[in-house]
Amino acid sequence: MAKEQVKEPRAGVDSPQPAGETQVSKGAARGYSWPTATEGNVIALKHGARSERAIAVMAAEVHETLLEIAPWCDKPHYLPTVNRYLQATAREQLMHNYVIKVEAEKGIAAVPSRLHEQLTAATNLAHKIATELGLNPLGERRLRATAANAAVSEITLADLMQRGEEAIASREENTQAALPQGTEDNS
Repeated sequence: MAKEQVKEPRAGVDSPQPAGETQVSKGAARGYSWPTATEGNVIALKHGARSERAIAVMAAEVHETLLEIAPWCDKPHYLPTVNRYLQATAREQLMHNYVIKVEAEKGIAAVPSRLHEQLTAATNLAHKIATELGLNPLGERRLRATAANAAVSEITLADLMQRGEEAIASREENTQAALPQGTEDNS
């Protein structure tokens, strides 16, 4: 016979007994048993958009593709934005795959409206970050314009420095020419 367990009931929740009286349990209810969770268990995983492990796996796949398409994203100063992009895109793809699967099996009505809202938000975020990285036409134009302006600024700055050096040299030559013969400027 199973060992009797004593537990305090919560008044009005567990039983109609008044608060303070103890209730005796005679073991596991109806003999139910569930296997314990094992490493890598994904039984309860629906779409994985909230699972760090599922996001990491999808983000790794996205990262490989990203570096093939946009090799400039491998530079260290892009790292924070690339990581945000990978997270957002992985979440968006996981939810999208789940929605497609559920729609095919059970119809559109089986997909919760909240999931559609989350999918839309994830898609918008991924698109916004992609624009920042220059991964779509608008972002690419902005990136090229910024790079062109930076190059023009560098050229202009170099030209100004050269003109300044020429002006200083010219002034020194004029000063030396204006000095009477035999005197030297020691300044």
